[in-house]
Amino acid sequence: MSISTASAYSDRSCSTPNSSDSLRENQLDGWYGEIHGKVHTYGKDVDEYLAVFAPSRTPCTLPDVDKEISDSWEPVKGKEREYYDPLVTILTKLVSGFPADKKPSFYNAHDQPFYFPFQEFAHRHHDAKPDIAVSFPGEILPARIDQPNWRPFAMVMEAKDITSKDPFNKPTKRGESKERAKTIIQLAVNARNLMFAHGLLAAFTVGIYGNVARIARFDHACAVASPPLDLKSAEGLKMLREFLWRFVHPWEGSRGSVIGCDTTIRKLTPADEEWLTGRLGDEASETLSGVDLNDGRCVKVWDEGEDGRPKTFMLFKLLDVNGRLFSRATTVWLGLEDTREETTVLDCAHEVEKPVELRVVKEAWRQVIRTPEQKFYQRLKETIPEDEWIGLPQLLHGGDLGAREVRRWEAARKGMTWAGDDGPLAACPTPFSAVPNSGKPVVEPLADSVQDCASATLEHLGDGDNAPVDLTAQGVSDHLGHLPLPMHQTWSCRLGMGAGFHFRERSHMRFVVNVVGRSLSHFKNTKELVLAMRDAIKGHRLAISLGGVLHKDVSSGNVLIVDRPLRGVQQSYGVLHDYDYSAMTLDPPQSKALLWSQWRHSISIPWRLSAATKGTSR
Repeated sequence: MSISTASAYSDRSCSTPNSSDSLRENQLDGWYGEIHGKVHTYGKDVDEYLAVFAPSRTPCTLPDVDKEISDSWEPVKGKEREYYDPLVTILTKLVSGFPADKKPSFYNAHDQPFYFPFQEFAHRHHDAKPDIAVSFPGEILPARIDQPNWRPFAMVMEAKDITSKDPFNKPTKRGESKERAKTIIQLAVNARNLMFAHGLLAAFTVGIYGNVARIARFDHACAVASPPLDLKSAEGLKMLREFLWRFVHPWEGSRGSVIGCDTTIRKLTPADEEWLTGRLGDEASETLSGVDLNDGRCVKVWDEGEDGRPKTFMLFKLLDVNGRLFSRATTVWLGLEDTREETTVLDCAHEVEKPVELRVVKEAWRQVIRTPEQKFYQRLKETIPEDEWIGLPQLLHGGDLGAREVRRWEAARKGMTWAGDDGPLAACPTPFSAVPNSGKPVVEPLADSVQDCASATLEHLGDGDNAPVDLTAQGVSDHLGHLPLPMHQTWSCRLGMGAGFHFRERSHMRFVVNVVGRSLSHFKNTKELVLAMRDAIKGHRLAISLGGVLHKDVSSGNVLIVDRPLRGVQQSYGVLHDYDYSAMTLDPPQSKALLWSQWRHSISIPWRLSAATKGTSR
């Protein structure tokens, strides 16, 4: 991504986080385009919706819900504000039988502004005002929170006074579409903020419209809403409780996790912060100036082909973020490798003496039909001699988490061993349904979910490969139907729109590069600016002439001024980075003279990709 990437809104909306009506209208225009064609209602019943989108290995064995808990609650047109507290009471009663360490609490947050999770970038985005916020499992929320932020909350709910405001029903009157879009945008903004605040792979929201509730699951590809739940009926209340139970009992995850949590990341602990500060030494005060370590996180990074040997990096400063929801949602962090596990007792005394090597860690959700970014870095490394290397960053670690998780899923599905450090994916020994003895078949996974997204090509768009997996195929585990679908690679577009929409799915990327720098707009003097641009131009020339890699997205935001000299390579004052949209020849150029003929042969591939992805977010 460009380090100066704007959010989903127009430039007019990226000034200050105020709440004037004109500013909100400009922001809404951006969100209308963001959600268009990407919010869908699941075509099957609620029970199957929960089985697919909220899988859990822990069945809810609580007694039937007492319908009387909602008897005294009567939504009345024009009195929306008056039933937030009654809703909190109903929700609290629904989870009263949950174990203490799994029980969420509910907070009436109406009219309190929640800003974008990262303060430095809050000016790009307007505030949100969720009606009801839900805690993480086992956390008790106070009755009142001054200046709330997103950290204590795992989910939010929005409420409207009457059922006719349900935005997931088709409009019946002219002019209703825009109002319904605004209601969906409320859910989308909340989901976006939750995902960035906690590094979630997917976020859930609940919309309550009169006595009808809808569960909506958002990821970076699309959103899929459940069929309606009637909160005045015992069955509707039971299904809402079933969802809440599953939400706090995810298939995998540590204590306090919810469905959608990324098991490869965690928040920084006090011990982490102490080690980080000590490791930075004399540079700590300058490097951590203005940094809120509460936003930091530890992440695992796997190299290609090294599923069992991850490296851990502490990400402590967000350098830039693409705040769009249905997009690559790129985040760029400043980080440091956590070497505590690799450091022996004898090495401890020398650890602080080693030079501190700050790294840039990038996360993004690429479309599965695009070439993974690390492939371009690999081509550059293979084709450019080290003594000629200038103006280009180098990939140190990382790759496609989505492809890795698919491999893990495939291993469990076929009963094969898995060498990853996270262990094999556990299967649920027996299927269970929110509706006992329903006799419904377990939902079958989609064939495209098991394809290595790194090898996806245009042929996947319409050749009939989207048929369901054959459950009788040789080597397939008996537990196939009881495995959750992957989370680091989306599958919601196919489930929400149809198997032909595989090209809209996204895969989670995480990798580490060696260059730490500043954008061109932060140059200190003219000489520094000119030298950085000169070396970036040299790097662009090397990439195309020796590597056959065309960047395709050169901009001021994609050129960095190098802050620290890189050991072992030629000194670069500036680098050209971000190869999300690059293209390359099928084979490295044999000579500069042959380069154009090679490009003519392969240029049709990125053009066809552009045509196939027309209308999708970057």
